[in-house]
Amino acid sequence: MKLLSWNFNSLRTTINKGLLNLIKTQEYDVLMFQGAKTNQVPLDFSSYKVFLNPAKKKGYSGVMTLTKTEPLSVKFGMGIRKFDDEGRMITCEVSDFNVINVYFPNAGEGLKRLNFKMSFNKAFEQYVNSLPKPSIICGDFNVAHEEIDIARPKDNVNHAGHKD
Repeated sequence: MKLLSWNFNSLRTTINKGLLNLIKTQEYDVLMFQGAKTNQVPLDFSSYKVFLNPAKKKGYSGVMTLTKTEPLSVKFGMGIRKFDDEGRMITCEVSDFNVINVYFPNAGEGLKRLNFKMSFNKAFEQYVNSLPKPSIICGDFNVAHEEIDIARPKDNVNHAGHKD
């Protein structure tokens, strides 16, 4: 199974930067996108089943999963409204395992959402442990271990998730 996970900053912007060419030329079985920031898919991904979990807040977070074959089941979120309203997760059950597309919350400037992020992390762990099949988890965990994990490391010194 060939998977792709990509955090981008809006589906529309990424379409204009060659997303369709990537999808057409690489033959992925499952594509998972974080940061879709839309409640509608603006074009036809004809060879894929499209699953979109937008945030209730317009222009915010949201995840989208494309699959070549129909999953056995699809679940949007984890059943906790305060997290699910932000469109942060899609779980696709396939024959022997689950494929989870997840967009973890950022702790935010001044760590104002750290408690929310930590609560999400705990709930996510409980959710995954409750599933009867093993899971492949892909997405943006919003954790930076090394400078290479940050788009602009020098600009992010002393910001959430960056060691100094």
